[in-house]
Amino acid sequence: MRIIAATNRNLEQMVEENTFRKDLYYRLSVFPITIPPLRERPSDILPLANAILKQFYGKYGKNKELTPACELLLQSYSWPGNVRELRNVLERAAILSVGSVISPLDLALPQVGLPDKTAVALGNCPFDLKKNLENIEANYIHQAYNKYRNIRRAAKSLSMDPATYVRKRKKYGNAE
Repeated sequence: MRIIAATNRNLEQMVEENTFRKDLYYRLSVFPITIPPLRERPSDILPLANAILKQFYGKYGKNKELTPACELLLQSYSWPGNVRELRNVLERAAILSVGSVISPLDLALPQVGLPDKTAVALGNCPFDLKKNLENIEANYIHQAYNKYRNIRRAAKSLSMDPATYVRKRKKYGNAE
């Protein structure tokens, strides 16, 4: 018989502190695998999120996609609840979102700050809100086009009219 067990606790330390049985520890630790928390492996967030959304398609019959803005938010969040929290956030968003696209508002993440690329220490330098918002918008427009390679789908992923998307794409120098 094989048993697969998982914990977020340090069992070796608990054995030393006599808060976990030594004999049970040795029975369980035949082949230990240590997986770092999700916050330490941000490159795994989007593949996990997309795999989870595919599972929900089978469960709820709703095929959902993440917008580029949503992807940035998922990668910038620290995930204190690890993969279980990611799954719960995505399940709630898949159920409550309207249409086939999940937007950042659908995620309802608590206390999400700006992604590292746009974070500014307000006390140390002048902060030009308009310029920073334009940079964020230009980044989203660029990422959406790189992902979808189609104006209509890229615009839809950003909940934007295609004509507005094209105009803004030209404005930010992303048009080919």
